[in-house]
Amino acid sequence: ELEPEEIQANFQIIADLTHPDDRDAFEQSVAISAATGATWEWVGYSPSGKLKWVQGISRLERQSNDLLWDGLLVDITQCKQAEFDLKASEARLQSFFDATFEAVLIHDYGKILDVNYAAEALYGYSKAEFMQRSVLDLAAPCSRDLIQVRAQMPSDSPFEAGGLKKDGTTFIGEISGQSITYKGQKARVAGIRDI
Repeated sequence: ELEPEEIQANFQIIADLTHPDDRDAFEQSVAISAATGATWEWVGYSPSGKLKWVQGISRLERQSNDLLWDGLLVDITQCKQAEFDLKASEARLQSFFDATFEAVLIHDYGKILDVNYAAEALYGYSKAEFMQRSVLDLAAPCSRDLIQVRAQMPSDSPFEAGGLKKDGTTFIGEISGQSITYKGQKARVAGIRDI
């Protein structure tokens, strides 16, 4: 929406379009760019009044007593919106994960990667303690062979097994599992209910 000639004639036009909340950061990024030649990212309003994210990529040239940035401005609004949408989606899924009443474990064929609050309440371990354990540590001795087989040959059909809590007490649990992608890697999610 801005022509190069407009920016060449008055660089201040970019600063004038900067979102008020980002004005100090914008000015600081210009100062850093002037000192280092680094790329910078800017949030501002376009002349039409739409909020846009723009990334500036430039090379700094010193000419006599003047500074000249030779580069381009790229509209990255769609990428930023996708980033925000992804973060919102992850937060929503995390809230479902944390709010469910069923204990949920995410594991990589036995190595625990994540748990929800219901799992902490059921087993008595903190999240940090879970991360130091395998799913076999959560199985009652009479069910460890079954859990090991199910971890090595995953199935989505539910089954019953004995669980072992931190305090040494046991319970019978119904376990349902499914393969998922978790943080870019293959994993299993298991839901456990004390029956």
